[in-house]
Amino acid sequence: MVYVPSGEFYMGSDADGVRTAQDLCREYRGDVARGTCWLTAFQDEQPAHLVRLDGFWIDRTEVSNGQYRQCVGAGACVPPVESGSYTRDSYYGDSVYDDYPVIWVRWDQAADYCAWAGRRLPTEAEWEYAARGPEGLLFPWGNSFDPTLLNYCDVDCDGVNDETVDDGYPDTAPVGSFPGGASWCGALDMAGNVREWVADWYGRYPSEQQVNPTGPASGESRIPRGGSWYDVPDDVRSTNRGGNSTDYSRFKVGFRCASSSGPTSTPLAAQTAMSRPLEVLLYVSDVGDQLGALTGAVGATRRSLVHEPEFANEAWTRDVEAGLRTIRRVHQELAEMSVPVEMVGAHSEVLSATSNCRFATDYAARALDTQTPGDISLAVDLLVSCELDMNTALELMDTYDAAH
Repeated sequence: MVYVPSGEFYMGSDADGVRTAQDLCREYRGDVARGTCWLTAFQDEQPAHLVRLDGFWIDRTEVSNGQYRQCVGAGACVPPVESGSYTRDSYYGDSVYDDYPVIWVRWDQAADYCAWAGRRLPTEAEWEYAARGPEGLLFPWGNSFDPTLLNYCDVDCDGVNDETVDDGYPDTAPVGSFPGGASWCGALDMAGNVREWVADWYGRYPSEQQVNPTGPASGESRIPRGGSWYDVPDDVRSTNRGGNSTDYSRFKVGFRCASSSGPTSTPLAAQTAMSRPLEVLLYVSDVGDQLGALTGAVGATRRSLVHEPEFANEAWTRDVEAGLRTIRRVHQELAEMSVPVEMVGAHSEVLSATSNCRFATDYAARALDTQTPGDISLAVDLLVSCELDMNTALELMDTYDAAH
């Protein structure tokens, strides 16, 4: 999880924001735009209104198939409505896709998982604040759409798509695959990949200032946020919203959880009765997720350093800085993680392996400042060494996973 500090922002879209949404809609939807891009299509994002929030925690990534399957195995969740994805007959339950976001879950299934994990669904205001920040950005990374920072409907998507871009995924992508698209607080995939259920009932926004709002007291539909791999840019804006029936589930809808009190390494419902082997299993899964995110961030940072021919480049600097922030954050979360007694020795080895990544991160930051070829080259070498250490640490977790 990542911490979102207390603060305030203007939730929703003002007149300029709605016009920007309409422009994006017309740009990417082609002939379909004539019947869909009316200003009224975005009126549920208005009025923009001031919201104040206490600090909270939100999952760094969407809940994965592997995480959700643990809840099903514990008897606290029921399986997704379908086990395939849009292009894959086998998805949920197939270990190849354990790190991909769980889909085909209704709102109540998402809420059940979060409760089992000692968390809850984020409120709509919390979700939007985690995505936009106090500056009220249009997308998690800024105010301009960047097709390299998310999984959305590109050339390989058979919906209304952007035929000029190939993001590498014709369907869902592994969670955390686009570290450069991190939001201000470090949350990943807040735009694209899968839409995410939030806690609120769907309804009109109030015009007056709100403090820790939780939405209408009742309603007929719930809200998914963030857009998906099947959506185009106007749909993945951080203000975009809509309502779906409570029994709605689709190939493009998943979720993430939030907490008011911080992360817990052990699901709340199982803390008093959990067997030690299951606790170890959950620990191994958590560490595996963290190491996977760390490896992804290191790889993305290394590729940015290698492939950008002109060092003094704003997009290059942004991508590298985002990767460095992710590496530092994951390293800190691993250091602060609650560890089962049986895993203290293994965790010490994991932290030893990640220390190389921390050093590589510091040197890459220096390279970012100097922008000299020699420093860039050495930073790349250190990051390669770090990736090898991460593979060793992941193999160690696989060994303990198999043993338990």
